[in-house]
Amino acid sequence: MTRKMILLIDNNIGHHEKFLGDMKEKYEIISAYSYEEAVSLFELIKDQVKVVLLSADVKGMDTIDLLEKMKQIGVFSEFIIFSNNEDIDLAVEVMKKGAYSYMILPFEAKVLKYTIDNIFEGLDMLKQIENYTKISFLSKFSDSRKLRYLEELLKKRRGEGRIVSTDELMQLLNGDDDDIEALFENPGGYKEFLKNEIESPRILVIEDEEYARLMIKAILEEKYEVHVAGDGQTAVNILKNQKDIDVVLLDIYLPDTNGVDLLPKIKLINPEVEVVIVTAYKDIDVVIKTLKNGASDYINKPYRKVDLCSTLTRVLQLRYLKQFLPEFNKQFLQKNVSYSSKLEMLTDLIKQRKKNGEDFKMSDIYIFFPELRKTNIDENKSLKSNLDAEGLMAFIYCLQAKIDL
Repeated sequence: MTRKMILLIDNNIGHHEKFLGDMKEKYEIISAYSYEEAVSLFELIKDQVKVVLLSADVKGMDTIDLLEKMKQIGVFSEFIIFSNNEDIDLAVEVMKKGAYSYMILPFEAKVLKYTIDNIFEGLDMLKQIENYTKISFLSKFSDSRKLRYLEELLKKRRGEGRIVSTDELMQLLNGDDDDIEALFENPGGYKEFLKNEIESPRILVIEDEEYARLMIKAILEEKYEVHVAGDGQTAVNILKNQKDIDVVLLDIYLPDTNGVDLLPKIKLINPEVEVVIVTAYKDIDVVIKTLKNGASDYINKPYRKVDLCSTLTRVLQLRYLKQFLPEFNKQFLQKNVSYSSKLEMLTDLIKQRKKNGEDFKMSDIYIFFPELRKTNIDENKSLKSNLDAEGLMAFIYCLQAKIDL
């Protein structure tokens, strides 16, 4: 049986034995000592490497740049960033770029092993595909010219009292200059993804200090619809009654709870809401934990008005783009993933379901081959979990032949 592979990128040779010495029997450890070596090596073994340990302390290496490059190469790998420095800004940035965790040295080898074991046990192909789709989608806007066009198009459509449609967004992402120019000249003729007129974004401020609540509300209410709460229970009541809250500003320290414990409750009530953590302390463990649990960003007290407004603008733009992910996911899988790749990912999903003791169902097949819904087979129907790649291919071929009759 092939051992699971880990890639360690660090120029401190002592770390290689200290961190992973006890894991060599369970995992195959590959080492790289520089940026260039890491990229070259990863391109060769990306399909085998499931976990990458990346030191942020390698001289001459831009951690964010390397993380982004490697995420593009190995889209189904998980990345753990570690450092001697409690750099909260770097920690937040790597988490937002898709890192699994950010760990501060020194830490015990057993803590790292526990984290790595959790990654391997929790690998879910559907989650990986969703993350890949999101990264691919947002990376389309790395072209500053297209980002500028998007901002202009958003402004233009707001002036027309409507929102950019999915078709328009895809045309902007994938079109040439003539296609993009047509978007600005011809505002009509597109099916709108969201039909309601754009309303002022709704912000919930959860802050125990009355003066701070009033100040934040005064700053924001000209541009946003603002709700305020002085404790966790009041915030929960507001969220239950106001289902359309867009962003929550969540203070970590509250009289009846704390932000870390309140965050999952907020996400349970409104899974789509964006949460910005507000803290008076640079507590890196708290920030990392809340980011892993669904927070979108953080801001430190005391903050300036411009910092608060820019953070909200950034989070709201992310929320807006996320609304297109389901449609983009469909287009991505149908247009950019080959038939063989779909089968490979589906086979991996079957193995994962079997390992977790879960049923493999028709709904799993419909994710990759939505056209097979025409067979009218109940999506909750359980299928054999011992299907190999050839058996799965034969099964899907029979279903496709059935709908082609």
